[in-house]
Amino acid sequence: MHVHPVLFHIGAVLIPAYGVVTAVGVLLALFLAERTARVNRLNAGHVWYLCVVMLFAALAASRLLLVALNWSELRAHPAWMLSLAMIHHPLLGAAGALVAVMAAILFIRWKRMPLGTTADVLAAPVALGLAFEQLGALLAGSGYGTESATRWAVTYTRPQAALWSGAPLGVALHPVQAYAALAFLALSIFLISGCRIGVNRANSRVFCY
Repeated sequence: MHVHPVLFHIGAVLIPAYGVVTAVGVLLALFLAERTARVNRLNAGHVWYLCVVMLFAALAASRLLLVALNWSELRAHPAWMLSLAMIHHPLLGAAGALVAVMAAILFIRWKRMPLGTTADVLAAPVALGLAFEQLGALLAGSGYGTESATRWAVTYTRPQAALWSGAPLGVALHPVQAYAALAFLALSIFLISGCRIGVNRANSRVFCY
C-alpha cells in the first residue's frame, strides 16, 4: 500500500497530510473534552482553555526545539524556516508532550481545578487525539517501522516522506503508526463507553457515565 505525505496542492503550496489529519483529531478531542467535562460536572470553559493552552505549549516547544537543533542551517538558509511546519519527528512530539503537561499543571493550579477529575476528563480526548496524530504520522512517514513482507505493509514513494521524516523510499514497512492509532482509538472508546461508578457522599447517590 502506498501512502502520501502531501494531501493536496494549492498552487505551489503543499498541504501536508500530517497537519490536516492531526488538526481534525485536535478538533474532535476538544469537542469530546467538553462533553466529558459536563458529565463530570467540571467547568467546560476551563477545560476548553486548558486544552488550548496544552496545544499551543506543545506546538511552541516542538517548533523551538526544531529551530534550536537546526540553527546553523537556518542561519545559512532563512527561507527554510517556512518549511519547518512540514517536519515531524517523534523527538519533537515527546518534547511537546512534556511541555504540554507542565503547562497543564500550572493552568490547573491557577484555576484550582481538581487534578484527578481533570485527568479523568482529558483521558479519552487525549487518546482520541493521539489516534489521529498517529494516523497523520503514518501518512507522513514519521516513526516508520521495520521492513515487512505482510500484505498490509506500507511503501513510501514520495520524496517529501524522506525529506520531512527520513522514511526510506521504495521499501515495504510495517505500519506501526496504524497499530498505535488503533490502540489509542480502542482506548478512547473504552474510556468513553466504560461505566465508572462513584459514590457522591453529599447525597449518597451512585452515578455512572
